[in-house]
Amino acid sequence: MQSSIEYKYDLNPQALIEIADIGQFAIQASNDDGFEYYFAVVSDLGFANIYQWGPVFPDNHMMLDEYSFTKVNIPYKERKIELAAKKFLNNYKYRITEAKIITIEEASERALNEQINII
Repeated sequence: MQSSIEYKYDLNPQALIEIADIGQFAIQASNDDGFEYYFAVVSDLGFANIYQWGPVFPDNHMMLDEYSFTKVNIPYKERKIELAAKKFLNNYKYRITEAKIITIEEASERALNEQINII
């Protein structure tokens, strides 16, 4: 039986996303399978609320069985927020190939049936 094994993965960044305000932003990310994932940060009074959810099918905003929504409230520290965003964008399970900044309002609309309003 023959087999092919992949090796020599490229560990260098292939893309860059610019964030104007690290305390208030949202990211819409997608992979080659057509799934979308979301990450949002809303800061107020020395704390940052970090939201993550997905995967979602973009056309009908349908949730998958493995859909998850998380909210973490941390003391506002730019470095911790940046690390959380990096972890989100480089999560090997998501296999993100494209990402863009969207408004908090757009992210809130795409939070689907969640009870928590991120605005």
